[in-house]
Amino acid sequence: MMHIYCPNLLGEFDQAVDARVAWVNSHHAELREVIKRRSADGRLVRLRHEMTTTGEQLEAVRAALSALIQERYPMGATPD
Repeated sequence: MMHIYCPNLLGEFDQAVDARVAWVNSHHAELREVIKRRSADGRLVRLRHEMTTTGEQLEAVRAALSALIQERYPMGATPD
């Protein structure tokens, strides 16, 4: 149904989820090692930044999807 009503948003959602999955899959072992060894070589800062970026992408798509649903299918007053 999203393909019909909001294909761009669906594409953004798919891209955000795919980016997060790819990041987790490719950095899982490195992240565990950095945390275990308490590495101070900047890798933790880089990993945290990348993780935050993919999380922000997911949050942006979630907010856009929420706004779309509220706009198209209003169910009374919106919460404060």
